[in-house]
Amino acid sequence: MNISKKVLVKCEECNREFEIAGDTLDFDVVSSCERNMGEEIEFGAEGEYQCPDCDNIIFIYASYWEYPVGAYNNHEESITGGELLSNILKI
Repeated sequence: MNISKKVLVKCEECNREFEIAGDTLDFDVVSSCERNMGEEIEFGAEGEYQCPDCDNIIFIYASYWEYPVGAYNNHEESITGGELLSNILKI
């Protein structure tokens, strides 16, 4: 899975747009289960970032699934304290 080098976010407190480095999100295995074509694996990463203008804390969570192993299946991205203006994961 490719991770964007730069992710654009917008602070919900002051509306400042700024970039975070995508490689600050380290993906680890969150869960796995056996299915018909083999194992399905969920990878997840989370990060906490501070707005450079107002110090608002922004939390980002991203996850993706491989099923079967090595094949992209699905992904989710979420944020609190701000808005994602670009994708974290490049599909």
